[in-house]
Formats: sequence, structure tokens, C-alpha cells
Amino acid sequence: MSERAQIDPGFWLAVAMACVTLPAGCDTSTPIEDSGQPIAWVGGEKLTPADLPVREPLEDAEQRRQAIDRGIDDLLVAREARRRGLGYTEQAVKRIIAVRHAAELRERQILRDVLYDVVASEVEVSDAEMREEFELLNAANRRRLVTLRSQTFASRSLAERSTATDAGATQVGPVLIRELTGAVRKAVKKLDTVGDATVVAADDGWLRVELVAERAVPPPPFERARDAIEQRIRRRKADAAFERELERLRAATEIRLEPGVIDNDALWPTPTKSDDSNGSDGVSSPRQPD
Repeated sequence: MSERAQIDPGFWLAVAMACVTLPAGCDTSTPIEDSGQPIAWVGGEKLTPADLPVREPLEDAEQRRQAIDRGIDDLLVAREARRRGLGYTEQAVKRIIAVRHAAELRERQILRDVLYDVVASEVEVSDAEMREEFELLNAANRRRLVTLRSQTFASRSLAERSTATDAGATQVGPVLIRELTGAVRKAVKKLDTVGDATVVAADDGWLRVELVAERAVPPPPFERARDAIEQRIRRRKADAAFERELERLRAATEIRLEPGVIDNDALWPTPTKSDDSNGSDGVSSPRQPD
């Protein structure tokens, strides 16, 4: 009895279902015409550069000859394995289905990205929208050039009791607030009036920081920021338009979840990379629309 006939009939039912549900398996959901330039013919079958197991540029004739030989060998071996019926063994079919399923998932992500780009290309951004966004950003990100007086104390209570006339204080600035370090930057942002002071923890004690002087830094001209502002608005509007398109598609499609799937831990295995992929056939994390 052949190896194919010895396999559980339920397994072949699963294979048949895979052919129906996986377009990359027995049929191709997105028709792709192979237009690669042939570099060899093997028993009447075309071999193109895309068929070669190449992962880096081949710069000399010897490397290219070796790659072609490897491609020919792979094609001959695969053809012989199919002739012997090895493509129908349980081990082979499971691995082939896994690779084709990964390719299908990747295809879906590519098509999602393409659709998003089409939706984004239909978005319009007016000059008035850009100028309004520019003003809002400037108001929310007021640039301040400040001069500070700082002094370190051994305890918080000493720092809080100190005054601007204490000896040993160091003047800092003028400096943009965004150029200050973490805790100090956050504290200085809250100082609105010259003479205001705050106390923050430092590596060697407690730091008293006093606002001595400040002046506003004019924002960059609108024309310099125009392109960045336009992209910011376009991306936001494209995201919203894409979400509306998803809502439309969902509303037009009957969607039904199987009972208990969310709580069934057996259905949610830890993802692992396929041995056949070497990292190249796996599915990367889906790109969210920018």
C-alpha cells in the first residue's frame, strides 16, 4: 500500500479544505504573470533569477554559476519528489501548507497597505487647514528661551527654604526648555513667572531651580513647515478615511465568530518561525497605517 493511502483520511480532508481556503495553495487569489527573464530552461520549464536561492548580490561569474546550478538542482529534486508522490506525504503537505499560509497572510498585508495608499491618495488638504494646524501646534508647543538659577542641597527641606540670594547658586542659560534634561525640563515647564522656583530630585541631593528670565522664541515661518504640516494632516485624514472604509466593508459582510474561540487557549499557540523559512517566509508584524 502506498504511503499516501496509509494516511488518515481526515488528514486529506484537511488538505482539500486548505486548497479551498488558501488562495496561495491550489489557486492564486491575486493573478501574477511571471515576466521574469529566463536564465535557463530545465526540461522545458523556465528558470528565472527570482527562482534562485539568492540572499545577497552576486558580483562575479562563479557565484552566479553556482546559484544557477543550485536553482537547477532544486528544480530537478522537487520534480523528482513530486514524481515519487512525496509531495503528498503528511510531513511534506503540512510544511507546504504552513509556508503557503504565511505567504497568504503576507499577501493580505500587502493588499491592505496598497488599499490604504489608494485611500490616502484621495485625501485633500486645503491651505486653510494647514494654517490652522500650524497655529494650533505653535500654541501647544510654545518655545521658551529661559535663564535659570540652580543650587543643590542635601535635603528637600533645605532646598525649599532657600532664597534667590543664597550664595553658591549657578546660573544656567539662556537655553531652550526642550534642551534641559528630564526631571528639570518637566519642572521648568511649570514655571510661568520670573522669580518662580521649584525643587526637583537630583543624583547628589535636591536641586532648587529658579526662573530668572525668559523670552519667547518665534516659531519657524509657515512656508518652511508647510510640507510637514500637510503630511501630518494627510496622515490623520487618511487614517480616518481608512477606518470608515473598514467599517463599510464590515457592515456589508456577514461576520460570525465561532462560540468559545476567545477563551479557547488551544486555538492560540505561541507563534514560531518555520524551519523552511529561515526568517524569510514568516509574516512580519502588520504595518498599521501611518
